[in-house]
Amino acid sequence: MESEKTSLKEKLFLILIVSLFLRVYDLGNAQIWFDEGQSIWISSLNNVHQIIKELVVCGQQPLHYILLHLWINFFGKSEFSARSLSVIFGVLTILMSCKISKLIFDRNTGALCAFLIGISTFHIYYSQEARPYMLTLFLSLLSIYFFIRLSENQDIKILAGFIISNTLLIYNHYSGISIILAQNIYVLTQYFFNKNLKLNIKTWIISQGLILTLFVPWIIIIVTYYKEKSASLFFWVPPISIDGVIKTFISFSGSESLLLIFAILFLLNKKTLSLKKNIYYLLFLWLLTPFIILLAISKIFFPIYHERYVLIALIPFYLLVSKGLMNTSSTVRTIILTVIIALSLTNLTNYYSTPKKYPWKEVVSFIEEQATSQDLIVFNAARSRKYNFDYYSKRNDLTKIGFPFSPYEEELPVEENNIKDLEKLIRDYKVVWIIKSHSYDPNRLIEKTLNKTFNLRTEKNYRGIQVMLFLKN
Repeated sequence: MESEKTSLKEKLFLILIVSLFLRVYDLGNAQIWFDEGQSIWISSLNNVHQIIKELVVCGQQPLHYILLHLWINFFGKSEFSARSLSVIFGVLTILMSCKISKLIFDRNTGALCAFLIGISTFHIYYSQEARPYMLTLFLSLLSIYFFIRLSENQDIKILAGFIISNTLLIYNHYSGISIILAQNIYVLTQYFFNKNLKLNIKTWIISQGLILTLFVPWIIIIVTYYKEKSASLFFWVPPISIDGVIKTFISFSGSESLLLIFAILFLLNKKTLSLKKNIYYLLFLWLLTPFIILLAISKIFFPIYHERYVLIALIPFYLLVSKGLMNTSSTVRTIILTVIIALSLTNLTNYYSTPKKYPWKEVVSFIEEQATSQDLIVFNAARSRKYNFDYYSKRNDLTKIGFPFSPYEEELPVEENNIKDLEKLIRDYKVVWIIKSHSYDPNRLIEKTLNKTFNLRTEKNYRGIQVMLFLKN
């Protein structure tokens, strides 16, 4: 028994090393894209007060930005350095998934789950992004871990860990709210319907009250911000569809073939379902609640569904897959695992050989080699100027401005009511550069406006970026 534990620890250590390698490999080669540029720009501000002030304007949660601020102060803000913080949390999520599996299932399932997540291209992708999503996933796992422990033992240290992890979770990203909602659904349904809840209901209510109280300062900011701007924030998000949800599960799996295998393994959980009904109930709440919340908001208010916002559902997905695989015989398990590894290796090869970010470095180099200080450079979307162009720019003599105009350089659609501002803007310039990235100009109003008094001299299309050079007639 002791030798088996040692062997599993050695396997887990090897899994973590391989997982770390897969997340560090090629980490600094991909260029900074729009969202990463936002994280780095805000986190590079002089102090936490300035960061909070900017986040109030952006309507985003502060924890990731504060941690990244401290991180880049020590390690710099190169592509590798900025992303390496997410790598650390990515590896920690693999370790935490193993610990949770050990609590609810067994060590072997935990090791298998850690391995499958370790080679998941979906998990690797977000581990290599300088964004808050991997920290959100890690904190959601801490929350679930303490929740499971708390349901068995109301020790003050466990309770404190639960309250702190949940508070940090919702201070990092809004998607963490779905974890808290899933936990409350579990507790209340167990209390009112099954009558077998071990957790003291008064303790639970107090813990939720404390979390809510700690989050009140940011709730005020959220309500004020989204009341004013929610209608225009997600204009870029397509309407929700069943196809979008299916594509998310394909992304979770890595390919359609792997999703088919994982779906079959899901069904094999039937063998242990009757023995661990409460555990499976929690896992399915954990898995489905993030989807249900986003689908509900998208249907009732405005489209908001994106697969990165349901990243916290990835771990219960793989826990169920892993347990299903462990419910097979040793021979069948070996065959299925071999197929999964083979398909995953193909996914990994494609992942590392396919460009994933926008080539801002090449765009900046191209423009700075040709532009003069008399030229005007117009960015649509506006914030790509400071988030991406300025990250790679070596010149400070260029005139750069975002369009459409807005007080906080938000990404707004180009429409008839704001295109007239562009006519005034370009009036006094002989040379105008237009850079479109994360642009929303479906009717090409910018080009039509320039063509009235300018000639298109050069047009270059990069991945996700369009560059146009106009010369006055």
